[in-house]
Amino acid sequence: LEKARERGIRVVSAFEGYAYDYGMRVGDKLLSIDGNDISQKTSVEQVRNYLRGEPGTEVTIEFERDGVDGIQTVTMPRTVVQIRDVKLATLVGRPEDGIGYIQ
Repeated sequence: LEKARERGIRVVSAFEGYAYDYGMRVGDKLLSIDGNDISQKTSVEQVRNYLRGEPGTEVTIEFERDGVDGIQTVTMPRTVVQIRDVKLATLVGRPEDGIGYIQ
């Protein structure tokens, strides 16, 4: 747990159409959100609350990326993020066997 705290809060998913399109990538270490510093004591719930807000308002995020010098800053509009529950559904083998794959 201590090692995870030292690594900081990292981006685990950057959805296309949202944060990905503004330059954020998986693994980016969050440093601040709208001027609120992200420290070892900051909880994931606090980060989520900093990111949330009225759709259309802007949020400014500062982050570090492994292998890239300096602090990166991105400002993006808040929006309602819609995530599909099922990413992929397909039949495996012959349709009459009725075997499928859901991701």
